[in-house]
Amino acid sequence: MTKKRLIVLGAGSSGVLAANYFCAWLEQDWEIKLIHNPQKPILGIGESTNPSFIEALELGSNFKVHEDLKQLDGTIKLGTKYVGWRAESFVNPLLGGSMAAHIDTYSLKEFSLPRLEARWEGKFKVVEQEVLGAQSLEDCASVTLGNGEVEYCSYIIDCRGAPSKHDPEVVHLDATLDSCIVYQDTDSSNDPGMVTYTGHTATEHGWMFTVPLQSRNSYGYMYNSTISSFDEALQGLRSTVPKACAENVIEFHFSPYYARRVLKGRILRNGNSALFFEPMFANSLWAYDNINKNFHSFLLGDINEEEVNLRHLSNAVSIRSAIALHYIGGSTMYNNHPFWDLAAADSKRALGTLEGVEFTKRVVSAVEGSKALKGFQGVKHPGVFNTIAWVNILNNLGYNTKV
Repeated sequence: MTKKRLIVLGAGSSGVLAANYFCAWLEQDWEIKLIHNPQKPILGIGESTNPSFIEALELGSNFKVHEDLKQLDGTIKLGTKYVGWRAESFVNPLLGGSMAAHIDTYSLKEFSLPRLEARWEGKFKVVEQEVLGAQSLEDCASVTLGNGEVEYCSYIIDCRGAPSKHDPEVVHLDATLDSCIVYQDTDSSNDPGMVTYTGHTATEHGWMFTVPLQSRNSYGYMYNSTISSFDEALQGLRSTVPKACAENVIEFHFSPYYARRVLKGRILRNGNSALFFEPMFANSLWAYDNINKNFHSFLLGDINEEEVNLRHLSNAVSIRSAIALHYIGGSTMYNNHPFWDLAAADSKRALGTLEGVEFTKRVVSAVEGSKALKGFQGVKHPGVFNTIAWVNILNNLGYNTKV
């Protein structure tokens, strides 16, 4: 049997997800190697996952939620709670028997990678080395390591993080949000067996996520730096967690973007190399999972490179449009505040594009179709969320689509 080789670069969430997915789904004639630099820092924000992420851990790492959740400092996630977006708080639940988890990103690779090596011995291996470069060749791909060695393989999945600002393959978008202040409240603790939700709380300057872990709550106060200063945003964060101060928070800046192509030759972009918008409803993990699935279809010969990239572009537009549908109604708590005026205007422009209009039509058509069928079976998935979830989301946002 001639072995085919897949190399995954990076051990962040997307790299670990890819390793789990392809260990579980690729045939035994594949070897999978994950290469990462152990010295590369991890931001370490608590992460809100989705059901497909947990499924990949279950299939790849034999993850058992009630036995292994503690090793990820995790808690059960059954949905997202929105506070201050409308007159009443609401929960967008994970529906259809699905569940997810909140996890500590520091713990993910330490938990999963040894499990993968033990469970898929002979198929999966981890190499700790700096990666200097990756190249797509005519009939193979190559990875140059910091020790001077060159690894050759059939394909590479590049999960090493955000691309260069000057990368010609990347489309940069206007930023509704561009900054975040992260605070880890280590004095708090959470019961992993309780029903818990990812918090999405509207604020004067933007919105704040709350990720409940067993040992702490992880907060991320997001804002637009052209409207609000760091000090103003920090004061807003302190209204929720008074212990936060300039000395014990982390500030980082970002801008939304997506790659025009994720598959080019023998290199697949995934993770932040492929796209980033903002951390609303774990949208990035949904995109990463779909990139893996479409690449798998490519490896099976079911679709070609062009179709992989077209599906990625469609998913990027779907995520941007789904975020816009949350923003376009503004916040009833902060009506006429500069950030929310900007968010509504940006969302109106996004949904007014040809792609945004088509996405909205798909969502409405799916919801209307479920009314006609008096159920959800046979209704085409409109994108990002399934139809039953979209019914709930649009009703919560006040768009009157009751089935």
